[in-house]
Amino acid sequence: MRPFSVVLLASLALVPPAMAQSIEPRLFAPGVISTGDEEFAPTFEPDGKTVYFTKSSPGRLRAMWIVLSRLRDGAWTTPEIAPFSGRYTDVDPYITPDGRRLFFASTRPTSGTEPRRDFDLWVMERTSSGWGEPKHLGAPVNSDGVETTTAVAPDGTLYFVTSDRPGGLKGRFLYRAKYVDGRYTDVEPLPASINAGAAASNQYIAPDGSYMIFASNRPDEPSGGGLYITYDRDGAWSEPESLGAVFSEYDAFTPVVSPDGKHLYFTSRRGAFDKPPSERMTYGKFVETIRAPGNGMGDIYYVETATLPIRRQSRSR
Repeated sequence: MRPFSVVLLASLALVPPAMAQSIEPRLFAPGVISTGDEEFAPTFEPDGKTVYFTKSSPGRLRAMWIVLSRLRDGAWTTPEIAPFSGRYTDVDPYITPDGRRLFFASTRPTSGTEPRRDFDLWVMERTSSGWGEPKHLGAPVNSDGVETTTAVAPDGTLYFVTSDRPGGLKGRFLYRAKYVDGRYTDVEPLPASINAGAAASNQYIAPDGSYMIFASNRPDEPSGGGLYITYDRDGAWSEPESLGAVFSEYDAFTPVVSPDGKHLYFTSRRGAFDKPPSERMTYGKFVETIRAPGNGMGDIYYVETATLPIRRQSRSR
């Protein structure tokens, strides 16, 4: 994997926390992408005109597949199942900033036809005719634990999540693996300052590697979850800082910044019935609410990054 070549020309000042907390997330393409079904984990092609995300059926034994939608004439098209998905359980797509690789987690088998009992990570390379065949990442990235959610740093280091990795941390936490001479090596958990609390996952790394946003259930998180940001300080991640109370209120996860840097997208299972309704509901209103976005199943939201407390500095790689 070649390092990404990125130059940031602008420097953004720190946005006051009060402003960050007053923002109001908006649904992403309501009725098309965000519906009454379960949708989560968006990722964009570099031009921002194609989005891949996970769509799931309800219930305990769910079908979870990766779908895609295209921006045409200012509107997002009806999603379609991605050509590589639709049989085994596939989740958490991630396209590298240069658009050359697409990672995802899957229960598809490495041999035979029976699905795995756990998720492993797979990758596809961009070809002249589209995405190539999915390739299993193998050891040492994949293990007998559950591997999901990926992000790639400019130097090729792979960041991913493992649940109960043998010999590792107990719980769902962030790991990384260096990319050296065409293979991954040196798998290690991220520092305790990041892997704090009950879980840390759903990481997004800026294309220039200057910061990372991730979801975390931290001891100081009263609502159970939120989004945090950490900065690259001479090769080490800084102490994480909350991105704002609004993300705690939405119990946000799967953050990703759009390729143009203008919007932060995330998933929330915030529902209309998280609190009792203010007045008695009619049957018609009840049915309308439970079949629409905001019914408590996963929906994709977005906010403007200009309203967030993200510190960026001019840098080149």
